[in-house]
Amino acid sequence: MSSLFPVFLLLVITAGLMTATALFIPKGPNQVVIRTALMVGLAAFYLLWMITYMAQLHPLIGESPPSRCWLRCGVDGMGVCIAPVRTVGNH
Repeated sequence: MSSLFPVFLLLVITAGLMTATALFIPKGPNQVVIRTALMVGLAAFYLLWMITYMAQLHPLIGESPPSRCWLRCGVDGMGVCIAPVRTVGNH
């Protein structure tokens, strides 16, 4: 079983960067815009990374059928047997 340690580690790093962004943006007329853009960017980075990482840990598509099934089944693009294929000769 894979570890969820990287998910939580990157969450802590992202939260730290967001806090640093909120505290260290220089004062000015565009302070709120810059702060918001950086925080939304960091949140989007984390969410996209986490979803990709979790999708690799728990894929929705299962394993392909055994190799002997390839000879007797019609296979769609995802490697799933959809219907038996009639073969000429041995049944």
